[in-house]
Amino acid sequence: MWRYLSHRRIFSRLVPIFTTCFVGLHLWGCTGELAKAEEDDQSEDQCVSDVDCLDDANHMGDVGADRDGDASQTHDADDDTDSEQSEELATVTTRPVTSITIDSAHSGGEVLDEGSSHVTTRGICWSKSQAPTTDDDLCRLVGQGPGEFSAEISDLSADTDYLVRAFAINATGTSYGDEQSFTTATEQQITVPTVITTSVTAIATNSAQGAGEVTASGNAEISDRGLCWATHDQPTTADTCATAGSGVGEFSIEMAPLEPDAAYFARAYATNSEGTAYGESVGFHTEVGVVSCGTVTDIEGTTYEAVQIGSQCWMAENLRTSTYRDGSTIENITDDLAWGPSSSGAWAYYNNDASNAEPYGMIYNWYAVSDPRGLCPDGWTVPSDEDWKTLELALGMSQSEVDATGHRGGDDNTNPGGSLKSTGTEHWLEPNEGATNTTGFSAYPGGDRNPGPDEPGFWSMSYSAYFWTATELGNDHAWMRGLSYAQTSIDRATPAKNWGFSVRCVQ
Repeated sequence: MWRYLSHRRIFSRLVPIFTTCFVGLHLWGCTGELAKAEEDDQSEDQCVSDVDCLDDANHMGDVGADRDGDASQTHDADDDTDSEQSEELATVTTRPVTSITIDSAHSGGEVLDEGSSHVTTRGICWSKSQAPTTDDDLCRLVGQGPGEFSAEISDLSADTDYLVRAFAINATGTSYGDEQSFTTATEQQITVPTVITTSVTAIATNSAQGAGEVTASGNAEISDRGLCWATHDQPTTADTCATAGSGVGEFSIEMAPLEPDAAYFARAYATNSEGTAYGESVGFHTEVGVVSCGTVTDIEGTTYEAVQIGSQCWMAENLRTSTYRDGSTIENITDDLAWGPSSSGAWAYYNNDASNAEPYGMIYNWYAVSDPRGLCPDGWTVPSDEDWKTLELALGMSQSEVDATGHRGGDDNTNPGGSLKSTGTEHWLEPNEGATNTTGFSAYPGGDRNPGPDEPGFWSMSYSAYFWTATELGNDHAWMRGLSYAQTSIDRATPAKNWGFSVRCVQ
């Protein structure tokens, strides 16, 4: 609450008790004897903060003239140049008045230059007459120093014209910003707020991010605002809602928990004393979520998780077997110079380090992929180029996109690559763009093996995930897919068959 006090009349009582008032963030933090002085002068109606006292004699009148707007401080004619330069008032501007209601508004200011000494107090003053000052009008103190500040103007009368000015006080005196005028609302002007639903983004299996904005208060305080959502198209506060504080302005809220593969509608809302208003209803559909296909075990006894994506079941881990399905051994080539010339099936750990087997799996050349003895477990195959296209269509890519080469998808609010990538930056480089792993495919950036002859060796771990398909292009090349830490698309290309990439199996 505000207390009312005439600091001019009470100043005569303050002189004996200055030692009890602390000069700091506020002009005076007054206790004890000041409280008594205030009680002795209850007839006055000048307003200051309930924790501050303005002392014009100490901070305004004794050390210099006031500056109004751009006017300069005056000096005696015989003042020397050094004295004039050393006694400069602060430069302050006044913010426009916003959030005007029947009894309150918001304004503030900015101290652009502190002048010749530190600004010990700053704030705003307002009145019904011109040029409100710290001497006779109602004021709100807002800290000290340079920079922007804001404050509430409260306890106003309805349908009344007011003027407000920012002020700043330094050792030289008090300076003021320009006047801003405003008129408070009348009781009859109160309406429900105006609110819009701006977006629904980051849609996942069990959550989504909604945003809204209260653009007008309806001339009354906004007591509540937020988002409501439901499976019908006009959600209200009777449905599931999340609050986002109060007041006008933008806000964002996570909507959770949601059901997978479900259609929802969201609306922003705002409430004042007149009632609750809603924005437009925005529809969205949650991700299908991870559907398990159980597990699959290879010839060596290694078990892999499998997930359903669309109509297909995919291994959710990179293959890491050194044995063909019939029990034959796949050659392990560790020498970079021997890898490129080989035209028979081969595998390697990245950097020939067995600790990279999990979660990155093993790297294979395409000759191991195409070997008739079978690389994948019984009942599973290395996916063809068409199998990958089926997957990409299930991720929301168009037919023209899946038939193209290079990086495709991710440019029209789709996230095909991100939905396949494992999340976080423990394995992927930042930013791991768009990674949600909503499919459960859990792609890890296992890198590749360059066959040479230029720069043969292991490359791209943490940068990229590459996967062979079973489809060749001519005698020397085959189709592959790639995912990047920096993109949400899926790459489709035809490298030479002696490159080394990861392998996933499909059923």
